[in-house]
Amino acid sequence: MLQAADRPLNELHDAMLLDLDGVVYIGPAAVPAAPEAVGKARAAGARVAFVTNNAGRTPARIAEHLTQLGVPAAPEDVVTSAEAAARLVASRFPEGSDVLVVGDTGLRQAVRRMGLRPVTVTSDSVVAVVQGYSRSMTRDLLDQGTLAVSRGAFYVASNSDATAPTEWGVTPANGSFVRVIAHATGVEPVVAGKPMRPLHEEGMMRTGASNP
Repeated sequence: MLQAADRPLNELHDAMLLDLDGVVYIGPAAVPAAPEAVGKARAAGARVAFVTNNAGRTPARIAEHLTQLGVPAAPEDVVTSAEAAARLVASRFPEGSDVLVVGDTGLRQAVRRMGLRPVTVTSDSVVAVVQGYSRSMTRDLLDQGTLAVSRGAFYVASNSDATAPTEWGVTPANGSFVRVIAHATGVEPVVAGKPMRPLHEEGMMRTGASNP
């Protein structure tokens, strides 16, 4: 339940984790008044991080998009579910482990930055499957992910959102594609993105916040 605050939020909290899709922007366009609101929060002293369940794009690409919309941002200001998912895997398996990525560039790069080896074809060396949103999701990737999970690979989903807001309307998101592998294998993934804890912890780590 939402509660009223008797002081500005930046006085009550160390940082603000701002959602992106449908909150700061929808597709290529800013949500009306969102850039101005972010600017006012920063001017009041708020530390801001931008958090997204979209694992397809890299933090650098998202920061570039935000800056184009009038919300200046650097890659280190952006926290993605891809990073949270990759950290979950890295906390369980040694550096250099093979991780099958059912997703796009943002997820592959996040896996690589965590010292893991992203692959697209399953084998006995694959220790985990990480699935994230991709506009170019293929049957081949879903097949490979299903085979790896069926063989016992640790299964992580960047998020479980069934739909996403776009400039065309509401379209299927990662959670809809996750159901393909989960239904085929009977295995439910560990979810890293909102509203689950790993992405929030990633955002707090990034901002140095101590008061969630």
